Order: sequence, then C-alpha cells, then structure tokens
Amino acid sequence: MMLQVVLIIIAIFVLGIFGIFGNINIIAATVRTRELQNKCGLLIGILGFCDLFCIIFEWQNLVRLLLGIQNYRFSCYVLITPYIFMINFQSTIILVVSFDRLLAIMLPIKYRVVRNDLYVLAVMTPGALYGISITIAGYMYMIDEPIEVCNPPLGFAPNVSYWWNKITIGINFVVLFVYLLTIIALKYKVGNAPSSGKSYYKRQQAIMKNLSVMILFFIFSWFLAHASVHLVTLLGLGESMLHIAQSMAVIPAMLCFCQNYYIYFWRSEVYRSIFKQQFWKILGCFGYKNTVGQIYTAEAMTGTSKFHSGTHGNAVKKEQKASSLRNPSV
Repeated sequence: MMLQVVLIIIAIFVLGIFGIFGNINIIAATVRTRELQNKCGLLIGILGFCDLFCIIFEWQNLVRLLLGIQNYRFSCYVLITPYIFMINFQSTIILVVSFDRLLAIMLPIKYRVVRNDLYVLAVMTPGALYGISITIAGYMYMIDEPIEVCNPPLGFAPNVSYWWNKITIGINFVVLFVYLLTIIALKYKVGNAPSSGKSYYKRQQAIMKNLSVMILFFIFSWFLAHASVHLVTLLGLGESMLHIAQSMAVIPAMLCFCQNYYIYFWRSEVYRSIFKQQFWKILGCFGYKNTVGQIYTAEAMTGTSKFHSGTHGNAVKKEQKASSLRNPSV
C-alpha cells in the first residue's frame, strides 16, 4: 500500500509539472496567435484548458495524500465536483476533434462558412450535457464510505463508477472508428477530387498526420486508465484489487493530461515555431536574450509564416495567403 501511494504521489507531481507547463503554452498559443484561431485550433486550445484544469484537481489529491488525510467518498465528491464535470467533458473533446476532421473532409464548403464561435459552441454542447448528467448521477447514487484516494474512479459510487468506466471505453472506440473513417474518406477524396480541389485535401492530409499521433496517444493513455479498472471488474478479483486499480489509474490519466504539448512540439511545425517564440519571450522576462539569430519557418496550410528571433527580441513576420488564415496546418 505504501509503495502504491509513493508511486501515485511521484506520478502526479512530476507529470503535473510537465503538464501545467505544456497546457499553459497551448492556451497562450491559441489566445495570442491568429493562425491557431480556426475551428480545429480552438478545439485544441479548449482541450489544453480542460487538461490543465484536471491536473490542478489531481494536485489536490496529491496534497491530501501528503498530509495523510482520510478520504470519504461524499466529502471527496463534493470537493472534486468541478473535476468530475471537466474530466467527462474533456473525454468528449477528442471525439469532437475527430468529427471536426471528418466534417472538414466530407462537407468542406459548409465547414468553412460556419462561424467559428457558433461551430465550437454547438459541437461542445453534447459533451457539456454528458458531463453534467454523469455528475448528477454521482450524487443520486452516492454511497459514503472510506476511500484510499480522492479521484473520480473512487469518488463515484461503485455502480456509477462501473457504468462510467464502460461509457468512457465506448467513447474511445467511437473516436477510433471516426478517425479510421476520416482516413478512408480523405484517401478517397484525394484520389477522386478535381485538380482544383486537390490542394485543399492535401492540406487536410497534413493536419491529419499531426493529429493522428495525438489521437492515438490519447486513446492508449486514456484507454489504459479505464481498461485496467474494467479488466479487474470482469475478472472478479475483488474489491481490494479494484480499489488499487482505480487508485493507480491516475498515472495513465496524468499522461493523457500532459502529453499534447509535447506531441504538437514534435509533430507540428506551426506549433513548434510558436512554442519556441513563447519560450524565448519567457526567458526575456527574466533578462535572457536569444543571442543567436534564428529563423523558425512554419508551414501553414497555404503559404508560410516566418518567425524571426534576434538579439533585440522577437518579431513576427507573416506572409500568407488569405485562405491560410482560416485553415493553418496544426
């Protein structure tokens, strides 16, 4: 039991540091960079906010573990109610991103003419309703008893936790199905589109290559967190083992909350260039300067954006076609 608690504490603390840094960078990049304020970019920024919110609430779990506080389900659930809503809302955002790519490929004209704010509000509403519903269900079927750690799997009553776990696994499978359907549709569109439309679908291919890694990492980290609990339940290993699995599920969940920044930095030229600019600006606030002139070139969906960094600070030079402002590559 002591080893289990130590592993949980280390995972929440270490992964949380990386996650807070990364998600703040994603949010800042989305807010301050016009090229990222398209439909897909806004959804990624919202996902970063959700992940940051979840990490902060996992840190309250860390504090309670360090202080040796005895957790009880009801008081824990009241404390983490905002987290309960957000973790369920967050789990639907990646599904929304998958549908977003499918709509961009299957209905390109309608997709581009819809206002970004109305579109984002519409696609997020089902996830918000789901988050509210599952949170209310947690109160309706509450069973107050001592629990090992204060996190969502143990905060829910056992019967609610069981169905919540199954629904989340189901969402993961739907994400994978929509993602595969999008790849098939994209290959068909690229092969059959007229020459005038091929450039659009080529740009969508570039976006899909970047998002594919994020989606797969999300599925395996988030899926692992819930599948491990579900497996213990299916095998009937007992309540003690189930509580251990529910407690340890925080480790892959924390991986899910912190990984996106590093995936985007690795895979996306646009995000990498913006993140580098933000990094040098942070250093500049502490009196550091980038004394080596560097030019970061980010390929947008059409045209290019050149980000210049010199000894007297950072300036941004944009040379893009008008259409690239609506559809940058992520």
